[in-house]
Amino acid sequence: MPRSFVGLPDPGVEPEPGPVGFWSQDFLLQLWLWLVADELNGASESDDLDELVAAWRREARRYGGGCVSPRLDRWASTQSRRDLLRDAGARAARRYAEQPMSVDEFRALRLGDNGAGQPPSPARVGSIAERWDDLLAGTLETTAGNSTTLV
Repeated sequence: MPRSFVGLPDPGVEPEPGPVGFWSQDFLLQLWLWLVADELNGASESDDLDELVAAWRREARRYGGGCVSPRLDRWASTQSRRDLLRDAGARAARRYAEQPMSVDEFRALRLGDNGAGQPPSPARVGSIAERWDDLLAGTLETTAGNSTTLV
């Protein structure tokens, strides 16, 4: 299964060794972007936020091949935006835990090339939600080169 690195530049390190983040299987990351975009949809009058939702929905539906990117360097460039994305992620994880997708709902999304055909368990979605929150909170310390964890 293709996998992608989700990261943010590490502002505390000069010169930067690379972004801080985590690895995720593409289909799980694509589902996560879709779920968070759902939480953000209609949340604001901001054209920028509407653009983010549209971008993440497009990203969720394309074939990733190891190149799925939420472009957090652009969309999470301020603390207030990171807080907004953390809140949306927490709501998305709670909603999925309370009512996981059915196989039919998951397949209807047609997320990239998910290959699995089965929706991930709430625990799997919870694991990407935890890494997402840690990354946006600034508490994740792994980089692409030293992270062995695959969500």
